[in-house]
Amino acid sequence: MPLYISSGFRSYACNNAVGGAAGSRHLYGDGVDLTGSPSFCRMAQQARYHGFTNILGPGYPAHDDHTHLGNSPSQSWSAPSCGI
Repeated sequence: MPLYISSGFRSYACNNAVGGAAGSRHLYGDGVDLTGSPSFCRMAQQARYHGFTNILGPGYPAHDDHTHLGNSPSQSWSAPSCGI
């Protein structure tokens, strides 16, 4: 199934322009937003299974149209609509 990266690395200016979080993993080059064929919940569930430490998806504010994945120093999962 095809996955698409709708956002990867961002400069501070770009991150601010799209309303990204001040400490966004996109600023560090290890954050991506995914869209594609599997459901956003399926992407979040598989990311959890495969060890991603930063997952934001459906049910988390402003994340109903993509799944965000990253590898942050501490674990942060929130995709309430998906049971994560």
